[in-house]
Amino acid sequence: MNLFSVEPGGLGGTDQVIAQAKGVLAHQGGLAMTDAFAVLRRYARRNNRRVTDCAHAVVDSTLTLDVMSGSG
Repeated sequence: MNLFSVEPGGLGGTDQVIAQAKGVLAHQGGLAMTDAFAVLRRYARRNNRRVTDCAHAVVDSTLTLDVMSGSG
């Protein structure tokens, strides 16, 4: 089982990937989950992307907190 996986039946597809992305970002930066979501949402808005698309990229490791915060 992946550290950031969600048990079947726990969340829907979109909610699940966003929850996983928040977990990844929280782990990468030592952030609270609410702060991790704020980073995800802010990055999506600034780059004219959907939060879900950004969340998928975070979970797939193609988008990191360093890149999202401009230091990577």
